[in-house]
Amino acid sequence: MSLDKITARLYSDSERECAELVRKATEDAKNLLLSASEEACALVSAERESAEKDAETIIEKARSAASASERRAVLKAKSELIETVLLSAKKQLLALDDEKYFELLVYLAKKNLRDDKGTLCMSDEDIKRCPADFASRLGGNVTVSSVPEKTDGGFILKYGDIEINCTFGALFAAYSDELKAKASEVLFG
Repeated sequence: MSLDKITARLYSDSERECAELVRKATEDAKNLLLSASEEACALVSAERESAEKDAETIIEKARSAASASERRAVLKAKSELIETVLLSAKKQLLALDDEKYFELLVYLAKKNLRDDKGTLCMSDEDIKRCPADFASRLGGNVTVSSVPEKTDGGFILKYGDIEINCTFGALFAAYSDELKAKASEVLFG
């Protein structure tokens, strides 16, 4: 075999080996790209599922927060309405005509009278509009003081060191829970 034939053969074998290596490298690259593409798709799918779950969680938390906020707003509005109703009721008591107003005071006094000697104290405004027969209508050992007390309607019964506060403010405060429950029942069923 001549040198040209040997060289040609080596060249031919070398070309075949190179072609085989290129083919194998191309096939490996395609397989690698296919595998990387599949992994990327799996990662994207997993990330999408995770993002969707996170979004659902965020949306549910937002709905829950909005619902709680709505309940708080409704409760606050109801509470404010009840307070408005109670304030209006107190104003209506103060706005009663003299006859009905003092009938109410007689009723309250009789519920709180004691056997010992006492003094009924009212505001200056109530003293001025007090009917002449008010003290006699009270009964018991109670006198009506001509010295005004600072009250918001109603009166204070004094028995020595003991004071029974029957002012409208004190009565509304003392029966606040009951009044609020009743107002809530009437307003909201």
